Amino acid sequence: MIRTERKATVYANINLEGRVVNDPEIKTGKGDKKYVTFRIVVNRQYGEQQLASFFTCTGNEQVAGRIEKGAIKKGSLIHVSGNLSLRDYTDRDGNLRTSADIGIQDWHYAGAKPKTDDQAGGGGSSNQATAGETPGTINPEQCIDDEGDLPL
Repeated sequence: MIRTERKATVYANINLEGRVVNDPEIKTGKGDKKYVTFRIVVNRQYGEQQLASFFTCTGNEQVAGRIEKGAIKKGSLIHVSGNLSLRDYTDRDGNLRTSADIGIQDWHYAGAKPKTDDQAGGGGSSNQATAGETPGTINPEQCIDDEGDLPL
């Protein structure tokens, strides 16, 4: 049986939440259309072991404008919805690798949105994480009422 290398691309809808690894780059493509590209890391923990998955995200002109206006930068915690594309490639050492690329359809901040200067003194509810917590997470102890019960 002769085995040939298959160059298949798989597309699937995906939602992920993670931190931006590098400052987004606004680039110009065909027809002077802008697009944005950046990488995001999603961390998972299994017992004591922590695992990280990296995704390359690319968005069209509309997404690029929102990313730019939203002041997304390295370290921002965001939620991304889009199309997952897995593609195989060969690295410099000749090893077969797989790249996970996301075609962004939508995004939003996860957790607390960074405050601008005009919001710094404002009141309202705070979604700031306390020491040792990740922004956007809920501390279960904050949800327990006076009788020690979780709300329904």
